[in-house]
Amino acid sequence: LFPRAICLQCKKKLPTKPLQERPMKIITVPLSVTEDQLVGGIDIERTIQEGKVVFEPGVLARANANILYLDEVNLVPDHIMSIIATVAGSATNHIERESISYNHPSQFILIGTMNEEEGLLRAHFADRFGLSVKVETKTDVANRMAILETILKWDEAKKQPYLLQAEWKDQQLREQIQQAQQNLSQVRIQKSDQRFVATICSELQIDGIRPDLVILRVARALAALHKRHEIIGEDILTALPL
Repeated sequence: LFPRAICLQCKKKLPTKPLQERPMKIITVPLSVTEDQLVGGIDIERTIQEGKVVFEPGVLARANANILYLDEVNLVPDHIMSIIATVAGSATNHIERESISYNHPSQFILIGTMNEEEGLLRAHFADRFGLSVKVETKTDVANRMAILETILKWDEAKKQPYLLQAEWKDQQLREQIQQAQQNLSQVRIQKSDQRFVATICSELQIDGIRPDLVILRVARALAALHKRHEIIGEDILTALPL
């Protein structure tokens, strides 16, 4: 469970309803999402029926302790992206509008995809994504055929997708990641690690401190993944290009 991921109403229920583990979900933000749909608003029907203002949670409430996914992130309107970036930084969705004053936790992993040919993502929004990976089209015949075969399999399995998911499930990797999550708190970041990263970023004249933090966090995660309690130089060098 994420820290600060429990709202006040749920905390009141904890003595009678103990916490239970559940898989994380992928919550997709539609490109046409409105501000009300994103942050939440008044449930008009229930408000009329009950005679009091009833808050209807939005996408950011469902995203709490989950993955928030933005497709075509470079095409998301600036005001919507600003809200997401603000909540991603504070881990809290604060609504103050139309007689509503409400806060709820919204701590999520933010993932976005985009096609650079359709326009770039503004720098202050791109800064919210700590890691980036460029996907290129495979040009050799064998890889293209493998991709085609996978897509065709998926088309055939849409009525029973769990069959294909079982084929792709990597239980060993799943267990490795779960073990790394448990080990993460034991991985120590030494002063020498901080100095190494700060020196590299300083020599590259990188603006801001966020890149330094991201590199250290990725290096720490890599150490946990490999069952180590300390970061090594290879972890930092692996994190740098990302």
